[in-house]
Amino acid sequence: MPGVLAEALDAGASTWSLAPESDPMIVRFAPVDIGSASCAGLRVLRVDRRRPRTGAPPIDLPARFFGRDEYGRDHALSDVLLCELRAGHFAIKPRPEGIFLLLWRGPAILRPDALCEWREPAETEVLASGDRRVHFDERCREGSAGVLSSPRRMAVDVAGDYTSIAFAPGS
Repeated sequence: MPGVLAEALDAGASTWSLAPESDPMIVRFAPVDIGSASCAGLRVLRVDRRRPRTGAPPIDLPARFFGRDEYGRDHALSDVLLCELRAGHFAIKPRPEGIFLLLWRGPAILRPDALCEWREPAETEVLASGDRRVHFDERCREGSAGVLSSPRRMAVDVAGDYTSIAFAPGS
């Protein structure tokens, strides 16, 4: 495997597969290629999901996202994002595109079953450990009407060695 993807996999990322649904009634559709990742050799795919209901329209569920490399292996979206951030040297110099990738892909990684959006304003800071913390506003859809909640301030830590991404303590 050439370049950044090989480095990301060497740094602890692993080959991944889409886990079976916990509810056997959930229908998954075929993966749809939604474009290339900014990490060489990777494409991002979306799997739409739906729960049928008797006598009523089906409920659309949050889609699942994952990466597929040029060899046909599937990778978790978190591995794709960490590879993209590594390629852009995000922990050292946080360019806006890294922040936007984090805001865009983050909810699908850390809140896969919630309908949340991460938005600006976003600020970053370098922690004493060498990790980078990103602060942003989060809004989630609540209730059957899907009303967006009031924004709340959240933070995510990206490991300086690009091996993990997680909510910051207290978020």
